[in-house]
Amino acid sequence: MSETETTASITFGNVAFYTTSFLMIFAPIVGYIHQFIKFRKLNTSEGYSSKISLILLISNTLRIFFWFGKKFSIVLIFQSIVMMIMQIVLLIRSLQYKSKKEGYEDFTLTNFWEWPYYSDYFHFLTSFVIFLGILTPVVGYDNTFYFEILGILSATTEASLQIPQIYKNFMFKSANSLSYLLVATWLFGDAFKSGYLIIIESPIQMVLCGVIQVLFDLIIILQVIYYNRQSETKTESELRERSNSIEDPISL
Repeated sequence: MSETETTASITFGNVAFYTTSFLMIFAPIVGYIHQFIKFRKLNTSEGYSSKISLILLISNTLRIFFWFGKKFSIVLIFQSIVMMIMQIVLLIRSLQYKSKKEGYEDFTLTNFWEWPYYSDYFHFLTSFVIFLGILTPVVGYDNTFYFEILGILSATTEASLQIPQIYKNFMFKSANSLSYLLVATWLFGDAFKSGYLIIIESPIQMVLCGVIQVLFDLIIILQVIYYNRQSETKTESELRERSNSIEDPISL
């Protein structure tokens, strides 16, 4: 191979690497941007589970501390930082559009993550980061068992991401307030992420997390299809009843 061909090959490889890395970092937040646009459109955040933000903030914080003992791809650390910023913004927006009947008056553990003020969430997250920041150096950066536990906790927490939304869809018997772009982003993003993690030989915890998330994504898609069909059937039935009542009015 000539020097020119080698240079071209290296350049193409670099472009492919940086493009993939860029997508890994920023593509996952596209659906969340569309979600808070939908908050504004509907003028409510009802139907969206704020526990999603909790799960992503906790799992990504654990992933960052996990990196100090495992030293996996730095791209995943940038992805975590961007996602955490996105979730803080989304959480603020969801609180702004939250109806008063959904809120609580005081900060207590019984209404965990349903607090009325931004400061409550900030205090909890700050305390969690400080706790890990103190615990990690005390345990020691050469403690393999500790970092494996962090990796398992991070992966397990992130794998449960869609569970609150699946539960909320079931309780509301609707998925109308959920951004379809967000669901599509979850599915394609998790599938892409799983393949990426396998290729770069990431820790097994992360790979299993990605596979489990794909399965949960498929469950949410089935919910969206099912509840939308139910809604359409109900609407058609109501229109039919109205039409019949107009055509056959009850004479007194």
